[in-house]
Amino acid sequence: MVPGTKSQGYFQETLHVQNRKICVVGNCINELPTELTRTELRREFGLDDDTIVILYLGRLIKRKGLHLLISAFGRLA
Repeated sequence: MVPGTKSQGYFQETLHVQNRKICVVGNCINELPTELTRTELRREFGLDDDTIVILYLGRLIKRKGLHLLISAFGRLA
């Protein structure tokens, strides 16, 4: 989930994330966007039960250190 098209472009061009794996949402979430169960969401996104899913929700700015988070997750894989 990304907050806008600028972030979407960053994920596509810099991080090479496929567009089908990016969901653009507004910059504010007041409630969960769905009432689907975990199993239903995994099925919708084509994820197996044993696939690890990591969610980051925050502004994409350097001081947040997202690049460090991505690097750390890459080392764990």
